[in-house]
Amino acid sequence: MSGYQFVHYEAYSRKGKDKKRSLLSIALEADRSSGNHPHVQAPLPPEYIIGTSFEESANKIIDAADKSTTLHSGKKRKVRSDANVGIGLIASHPISINQLNEMTKLEREKVILEVREWALSVIEFTKDEFPNNVRSACLHWDESHPHIHVLVGSDEPMEDFHIIHKGESARKQAQGNDRSKHGKKIGNDAYNAEMRSFQDRYYQHVGINFGQTRLGPARERLTRAEWNARKKAAEATTEAVRRSKEIEAEALQRLENARFDAELLKETAIEEINRQKKVAENAIKEAERIKLDATKRSEEENQHIQLLLDEAKQAKETAEALHQKATKYDSKIGGLLNMFGVKDRIIEQTEDTFKIELKQLKDQVESDKRVISRLRSENSELKIYKKIYASIIKISKNIRNLEKNPSIALQAYSYIFSLFLKNKDNPIELEDKLQNQNSLLNKRITKESKEKTKDTVISNQINDFE
Repeated sequence: MSGYQFVHYEAYSRKGKDKKRSLLSIALEADRSSGNHPHVQAPLPPEYIIGTSFEESANKIIDAADKSTTLHSGKKRKVRSDANVGIGLIASHPISINQLNEMTKLEREKVILEVREWALSVIEFTKDEFPNNVRSACLHWDESHPHIHVLVGSDEPMEDFHIIHKGESARKQAQGNDRSKHGKKIGNDAYNAEMRSFQDRYYQHVGINFGQTRLGPARERLTRAEWNARKKAAEATTEAVRRSKEIEAEALQRLENARFDAELLKETAIEEINRQKKVAENAIKEAERIKLDATKRSEEENQHIQLLLDEAKQAKETAEALHQKATKYDSKIGGLLNMFGVKDRIIEQTEDTFKIELKQLKDQVESDKRVISRLRSENSELKIYKKIYASIIKISKNIRNLEKNPSIALQAYSYIFSLFLKNKDNPIELEDKLQNQNSLLNKRITKESKEKTKDTVISNQINDFE
């Protein structure tokens, strides 16, 4: 509901004066204590927002003032009994109780929630105006308009008691000890300026958010039509402020959701990269084991081949020795052997034995070729996994260098994650694409480094110029 703002605060003493009530008196009125609210015909219990008793808070403020001292001409003195020690603030909402009663139940509940929200805003504003000194606050619904009372004051004794009323403080600072007519005018002008500034601050922090205008129609001498237009403008401003807050809150929520999703994707990508690194490490270990086993087998096979060669060499030497011996008798018994066909049978048996041994040697050579081919294949696969592992290490390092640019880092994580998924069965193509990605990251880091260097140079030039 729109209307003009009403907020006022005043300082009160412990004792009170003829025309001014004491701090305890206004506290009892706020509590709706019996006999302390003659202007309220049908009192209702206060709706406390801070504390549960204004009287209790007022007594604490009074007790602290009793124990406080003030400096006067360099000497410590007790605080005067008529010195202002606490503040009573009151702010009223534009909606009237009669208007509330004329509304439907749904409308009334909505406006009551708005009034309570307004009351909380008034309290926050008061806390900003008087830090650490807000003691009690309550809503009243038993007068013409819903309104809030706030009790302000220190409940801790002070060695140099000072005024907390900002208008009075401004008056004292401007006027000093000048009690002349001119001095009093200077003090009053300072007081009025501060209180107008207080009204402006209230409007900026509270009024504008709840459709309240800074000034009323009588003060600006507005016609009814002009005042209605002013109220509609205030309502529109309030709606615009409310909507902007909603949009800001929604934008912040979306940003928070996007940040959460990005962190989740980043963590998932890191987990996948670490998993793939583990797979690569295991593959390298397995390949090393296979290579070691193959090396051992190869050594054993080489030893066997060497043994066969030694045996063949020995057989050859024995055959040559026998041949030399046989040569001596060849001419004598050659004819005899030919006569009986023994020589041909010996040659045939020798050729058969040679063919068998030659076949065995050929089979052994083919077996060795297959072993060597398998070892070469395993060694090639081992080299590929080593390259993949090296690429992962380089990419991880480059991505860490891009942490200041989370969007680029996140894209890199996502792309690498997809590479592992698509090429997990093709290590050669995976290694090639990882090298390309690492090259792109290196270029990006180099570019950012150059831009940073350029910015540093420009900044140094500006500083030199200044």
